Amino acid sequence: MDLVSFCVIPEHDPTKEGELDSFDMLKFIGASSKRISRSSIRNERLIAGVDFSFNYHENTPLGWKPHLYGIVITDDAKFVRKALKEVFPCHSQARRPVRTKLVSDGDWAKVLSYAYKNGGSGFYAKSSYRTQSAVSGRDYQGSRKNRLTSSQRFELSSYLLQHNVGDRLLLRGLRRDPIALHLQPRLRLQQP
Repeated sequence: MDLVSFCVIPEHDPTKEGELDSFDMLKFIGASSKRISRSSIRNERLIAGVDFSFNYHENTPLGWKPHLYGIVITDDAKFVRKALKEVFPCHSQARRPVRTKLVSDGDWAKVLSYAYKNGGSGFYAKSSYRTQSAVSGRDYQGSRKNRLTSSQRFELSSYLLQHNVGDRLLLRGLRRDPIALHLQPRLRLQQP
């Protein structure tokens, strides 16, 4: 089976630290689903999950940034990239707002599980900075991946536990099992 993984960073204002509970997950999923339904990959089988990073720019905290990470059942990464770029406008702070990659045969389970990850593991802080290329002398924006602080991990974990994993997924050409969704327990953690 041929799979293409993708990451989309849509134009969406960051949510300030301590205010992640105000982020409307279902609204974000619905808006992303509408965009994909207007794209040329609307008939492809697709699974995507909402991913979060806590972003900094030159050591100034910006907040929680939602983005989509998922897979499409196809073997044409250029087709997927072009389709997503048509419906997701360029993000001013993202160096590459749409990334795609053909998934190698041995990596499909890792890529699929990343799309629906839950809890505080696998989430990062991203620190962006402006620098100049030593070769060309042109300015560009770079970024580094760092660990979340303990308070950020707690905020993210308690927010994610308010949503079933299925609530964080965008599915196209696939079905959910309504009985299994009904039987999932709901847990809500709050900061002391």
